[in-house]
Amino acid sequence: MNNEGNIVELQSGGDLPPFFCVHAMNGSLEGFEVLAQAMGPEQPFYGIRSPFLEGKAFTIETMEQLADCYVTELRTIQPHGPYYLGGYSMGGRVAFVMAKQLEAAGEEVGFVVLLDSRSYVGKRLPEARDRLARYWSLGTQPDKEPRREFWKQQITRRVNKMKNSLQRRRFEKQLAKHYVTGNSVHPSPEFTVFLNKRINAAYESTPWDGRAILFKVDNSFLHPDVHDGWHQVIENLDVHTVEGRHLTILQPPYVNKIADILSNSMEAAARQE
Repeated sequence: MNNEGNIVELQSGGDLPPFFCVHAMNGSLEGFEVLAQAMGPEQPFYGIRSPFLEGKAFTIETMEQLADCYVTELRTIQPHGPYYLGGYSMGGRVAFVMAKQLEAAGEEVGFVVLLDSRSYVGKRLPEARDRLARYWSLGTQPDKEPRREFWKQQITRRVNKMKNSLQRRRFEKQLAKHYVTGNSVHPSPEFTVFLNKRINAAYESTPWDGRAILFKVDNSFLHPDVHDGWHQVIENLDVHTVEGRHLTILQPPYVNKIADILSNSMEAAARQE
């Protein structure tokens, strides 16, 4: 396993084109090894992790800058296309921008894989009355255990929201001080999430005429149409619904369906090259 730089070789060997997969908001490659193994030993697989985890590249403030950083390193591994890119959660949006940058440089992109990546295009939340109706339905359901789990999740969400707000303010002060004094900022998963959230929130997707494969969970609580906006910006979009939740789709048994479909797509692409 090659751990140099932002791109980590998780699986080598095989004659298929390499697949590059971008980290989620926390910057790590959690779950990527499981997906790589499920796709089989013939699939070269690279994970792209965030430099923020190691206290680097704090000057990156936009999605385009982040994508450019990864594209530059990617091309030292694979100088020319066709490229096969993907990303989990926020990483899907990064891979989307990387694809556009590669094509702008005259390279071919086979497809982009969106692993339960939100589109942030179009409607983002249901109307207030619809949200309240769903709260009422789930919070008063007759089965005691699911009802208890629902309210436990809601309490946890609100506690975490308050904690995150306080943490965000602290990180904003640390980053501002870093820009002025140059003092180092202690890297952490939490600080990485803070930086990536800023980048993700500021980016607005624009149309792309390439091909993408979207894997989405059909179990989103307050965002039932969170993926639909991709249809507005991607001309050729294949959509597959998978079981599980956002945080579990890269775990067995849910990852197996993703691996099967993705493996078939990579094999078909290899036959066409």
